[in-house]
Amino acid sequence: MKYLILMFFILLTKLSQAELGTVYIGSLESDFGYGSLNEIGIQSEISPNHFGSISIMEFDHKGDTYQGVNISAGLAIGGKLKAYSSLGGFFAKYDDCEFSFSENKKECTSVYTYGVYPELGILLAIHKLTLGAYGRLYKTFKDDSREYSAYGFKIGYEF
Repeated sequence: MKYLILMFFILLTKLSQAELGTVYIGSLESDFGYGSLNEIGIQSEISPNHFGSISIMEFDHKGDTYQGVNISAGLAIGGKLKAYSSLGGFFAKYDDCEFSFSENKKECTSVYTYGVYPELGILLAIHKLTLGAYGRLYKTFKDDSREYSAYGFKIGYEF
């Protein structure tokens, strides 16, 4: 957890020195049918061929909807068509709620999860529009520690 926080602050420092970059929306599907992951984020070039991104996300896992934050940093090569790889981390939570009909009350407990992932993808730039396909291999570090892969598409607009 402390490495994820450290990575977040390093990336945030670098992003504050960078131009705004590309605002994107992405959607991934997991390989074992637990649901989808949707994210909205900003990707900025930190230096030539190096980038960082931060996004807010929502994903389904075993019937629960988690909401959280992704951060990543990576390398890209190419021009209008770029291949890239990155390493990221995430932190997310959901509220486990039970409703008591007899007392007409709702009691909730927050459940947290966190993890890391490598990401591979390709991006095609058409003027200021960016289209991409990408995949991630998630490793979670909570109660039911597991690995799973997810694949999807993203679309972005460069400012």
